Amino acid sequence: MIKTRLIPSIVCAGLVMAPLSSSAKGLSYSYAEMGYSNLDADSAEADGVTARISFAPLDFIHVKGEYSRLFVDDIEGSSDDDVDIDRFVIGMGGNYSVIDNVDVLATVSYVDEQFSGDIKEKDEGYQVEAGVRAMLGKKLELNASAIHLDVADFSDTGFGVGAVFKLKKKFALSANARAFDEDDQVEFFVGLRVNF
Repeated sequence: MIKTRLIPSIVCAGLVMAPLSSSAKGLSYSYAEMGYSNLDADSAEADGVTARISFAPLDFIHVKGEYSRLFVDDIEGSSDDDVDIDRFVIGMGGNYSVIDNVDVLATVSYVDEQFSGDIKEKDEGYQVEAGVRAMLGKKLELNASAIHLDVADFSDTGFGVGAVFKLKKKFALSANARAFDEDDQVEFFVGLRVNF
C-alpha cells in the first residue's frame, strides 16, 4: 500500500520540477531501438522482439511507445504450447537535469497485453517508473530505475538497470534488464538504438 502511494508521488514531484531545467547535455530522449527480448518467470518463459521509440517535444518532456512480440516457450501447469504475447506500452514523462550529464526522470505508461494462440486473453494496466540516467565519458550511459507494474493479477514494484554504448554519432548498442519479486520475473533486452 505504501509503495503504491509512494511511486505516484515521486512521479508528480518529478513532473513539477521538470520545467525548471532542460535535459542533461549528451542525453537524448529522441531515439528508436529494436532488438531481442527474453522473459523468464516461474509461470512462463518467452522470447521475441521489441521495438521502442521515444520523442522529446520539449527539453524536459518525453513521450514513449513500445511494442513487443513474445513467443512463449513454456507455461507452468499448462499443455498449451502455441501462445504469443503482444505487449503495447504508451507513456509520457518528465526529465530534470541534476548536473551536467545526469538526469532524473519519471514516466507513467498505459500497458496492454494480448495473448493469442491456444490462450486468448487481454489484460490492461499501468506502469510507473522513476530513475536516473548518467553519461560516463562520451560513449557510455548507465541508467537505473524503480518500476511499479500493475497489469491484471500482476502487481509488484521492482527495479531496472541498463547501459547504452555509443558506436557512432547516431548509433548505439542498448541493453537493459528489469526484475520483480512476484513470480520471480526477469526481463532482458539487447538491441540497436538510433538517435534522431
